[in-house]
Parts: sequence; C-alpha cells; structure tokens
Amino acid sequence: MQEKIANSRETLKAQVWSDIHVAALSLAIEHGLAAATIDRIAEKSGISRRTFFNYFPSKEDAILGIRDPVIAVEALTEFTESAEDNLTRTVFLLWNVFQAARPPSASKMTRREVVEKLPDLLGHFARSGEAVAKLVEPFIRPLFVLPAHSDSSATDGSSEAKMLVSAATAIIISAYLKNPAIAQSDPFASLTAAITSFRKAIS
Repeated sequence: MQEKIANSRETLKAQVWSDIHVAALSLAIEHGLAAATIDRIAEKSGISRRTFFNYFPSKEDAILGIRDPVIAVEALTEFTESAEDNLTRTVFLLWNVFQAARPPSASKMTRREVVEKLPDLLGHFARSGEAVAKLVEPFIRPLFVLPAHSDSSATDGSSEAKMLVSAATAIIISAYLKNPAIAQSDPFASLTAAITSFRKAIS
C-alpha cells in the first residue's frame, strides 16, 4: 500500500513538473521571454509561486525543462563496475547525468529548437551543461590519482579528469548533432559510433 502511495506521489510530481514546463514554454514561445514571468507561468499551470520554486529554480529552467544535475546510484554503479576503457565509461556516465537533468519533454519541440527560437536561453542552456560536467569530474578524478609510493610526479587527477570529461562532452554533442532524437532511439549505438569516430579523428 505504501509503495502505491509513493508511486502516486511521484506520478503527481512528474505531472506538475511537466505542466509547469509546458506552461512556461508556451508563454515564452507565444509572447516572448520577458512575458513568461514566474507569476504568469504559475497562473497558467494552476499552481502557486511558492510551488513553482519547489520544481524549478528559475523561469529559464522551466522553459527549457531542465533539472539540477544529480548522479543516480545506478549510473555510478554502472560506471564503477564497467570493464570498458575510461573514455567509454565517462561518456556513458556523462550521458546518464545529462539525461537525468534533461528529462523527456511533453512539448513537441526539442530543446535545440527552443534555443533556436529563444536564443537568449543559449547561455543558460550551456551553463546547465557545464554544471553536469562539474558534477561528474570528481568521480573521474580517482582514475588518474597515482599511488603515494609511485616514482611518477604526483597528481590529484583534476587536469586529466577535465580533459576526459571535455572529450566525452564533445562525443555526446557529436552524437546528438548526428541524431537529435538519440534519446528516443538507440543511444548506446549512437554514442558507441561517436566514440569510434572520435578515436579515428585523434589517431
């Protein structure tokens, strides 16, 4: 019984989140970014201003339909236990975090189309991607930390982690540009193909 109640709450939260996003996006597309105020978004989606902030930190996040990035336990476990090389593991960890931060939208417009129509959101959209990278980097760093007794120069892995995450980001962007519907089709195949292309490019 408790599980059913929990599932119902999650379903309701997901619906409210979607309603706010759709309301924000439609206001911005129809009347412009400035007209899509938080008060108007809240009114259109049938919630209070306070409730709005329980779901989104800003109207820009609501319009784009993005969440604060988090790393799910499952994604981290997959990364840790994977037998793949570091680049492949990082690409898929980054992909999982991107997907959690940018869930499927109830709108027919892709986020790329939204940014094209509302170019003032491009900077905000880019910063959300940077937030994902910053969240992931600390989990990549230990891959490059050398043992204390090593003869090589000591490193905390920060520079290497940044480079690897940057490469993984470029691969994901490449896969997305080639197939904007990647999330709805076969992300594994698309990302694997992009990784192969990246390796060929740098060989």
